[in-house]
This record gives sequence, structure tokens and C-alpha cells, in this order.
Amino acid sequence: MAEAVDGSAWGFNQLEFNELLASVRGFEKEDFDDREDFALSKTESLERFGPAISEEAIDQAIRERVPEKTRKTTAWAMSVFRTWFRTRGVAGSVDELSEDGLAELLPRFIMEARRQDQNPYPPRTVMQLVAGIQRSFRETSLPGLSIFGDKDARFARTRSALDAQMKRLTREGIGTETKQAQPLSPDQEDELWKRGIFSLNSGWGLTNAVFWYNCKLFGLRGGDEHRNLMREQLEVDHDKQGRFLRFKGRNSKNVQGGLKHRKVEFKDLKIYARPELGERCVVDLYNHYFGFVPQSGPFY
Repeated sequence: MAEAVDGSAWGFNQLEFNELLASVRGFEKEDFDDREDFALSKTESLERFGPAISEEAIDQAIRERVPEKTRKTTAWAMSVFRTWFRTRGVAGSVDELSEDGLAELLPRFIMEARRQDQNPYPPRTVMQLVAGIQRSFRETSLPGLSIFGDKDARFARTRSALDAQMKRLTREGIGTETKQAQPLSPDQEDELWKRGIFSLNSGWGLTNAVFWYNCKLFGLRGGDEHRNLMREQLEVDHDKQGRFLRFKGRNSKNVQGGLKHRKVEFKDLKIYARPELGERCVVDLYNHYFGFVPQSGPFY
């Protein structure tokens, strides 16, 4: 059995340190660069590393590891909480709250939170508010905060209040109507080709087509994933089965490539050519598009 290690000496709470330690111990040999390091001369070892980095740059990199949308949601949740805190005349400062103080206030906040038009938030939004508050305090003054975990009895009342409020709002029909874009039917997709909105004969139509198939075939969603898409992630190649379009995934909203995602494989998809579809064969479509853009750099 591995010897227990106290993480407090490095500024971690024990739960976070155990998770980190498990991740490090779990690295397999192939995860590492197997080039020989120990044969380097003293001169070579001094030149091998990048330029010195400032503490500010490290802090910036740590902040940027969190997706922008998540950062905005966290800031919004804390803004709502600060406004409630101020209007209720709670003594002290939000930033100086202890876990006990937060546990005392959150049940009231959950029950009283309202939108700016004074209407109730939908159930999922109430949960997002609490999750955003937890993220904010974890990143600042309370790194070990665990509102949703069953092990911290101090937040049992908070969890019960959240559960009760979400159930009440659902019974009242608040937030039960899901608003989402409906996928295009085959007939609608066919109509877009017929009307020239998808087309190989114009730059506008060609861009529309590859944008749509990037969503349909490779699951790209949101502006960030399209903006971050690089030309070198897609290529046309061939094997014994024929010509194909290959897509190699990178970071996305749900796969960031960090410690928690190191064993999650990125997408690697092949779409084989169907010549019988003519100009609508996606392999030919993308190959045609590739003729108008550089081989590396942004896809669009």
C-alpha cells in the first residue's frame, strides 16, 4: 500500500492533493518523452529550457485554463450574490466570508434570488448560481469549499434548500420549456443545396456548407470551437477502403487536456467518400474548400 502523504505542506487541502497524487502516479511510461535526458552536457542542460516566466504570466495561464464562458458565468453568479448580500444588509464583506458564514447565508439566497425583472430564475439557473459561487470561492479564499459534496455537513441545509427550490419551481412550470435549435431535416438540407445557400460555386456557399458539416459531422458547437478550428486538423487522404476526410480533434469545452482529461482521447474521425452524391460528397466538398485556404492556420 502506498504511504499516505500530507498535502498541507504544499498548500493543498488533502482531498485535492490526493486527486493530484493519484493522477501523477497514474501516468504510464508512454505518457512521457522517452528521449534520453541524462546524457546532456552541463551546457546543453542550461540551454534546453524556455525563457524565464514571471509570476504574473503563470497566474494568467492559470486563469485562462478555465473556458471563457465558465469565467463569465462565475462572475455573473458572484455579481448576483453580491447584490443580494448588499440589499439584505448583511454585515461584513462577501470576500471575507468563512465556510460557516456561507453555509448560513446560501439557503436564504437560494430561496430569495430573482432576476432583474423580479421573476424567479429557472431551476437549472438557480443551481448554476450556486455552482458559480462555489467556483469563485474555491479560486480565491476557500479552496477546499464543497457545497455539493455530501461529506460536508455544514452545507446539508444548503443542498436541501436547493433541492426544495428546484422542485417548487418545476411544479410551478418555471423553466420547464426547453429552448433549443432543432436539427435540419434531410429535406431542409436538400433545400439549402437547391437554393445555393450550400454551393461549390461561390465562396459564400462553400463556407456555409463546410460550417454546417463541421457542426453535423464533427460536433463543433459554439463560436469558440469554430474560431479555434485549425486547417491542419482536417485532411483528405486514402487507404484500402478509399478516399476519406479525416478530422483530428483538439481542446473543446468538455475536453481541455488537463490533469482530469489526460485519459480522454480526442476525436479522430474518418468520413469516406461517396462519389454517387456528386457535389454533395463531403470529401470532395472539403477538398474543394482546401484549394482556397492555406494548409495551416485558422480553418475559416
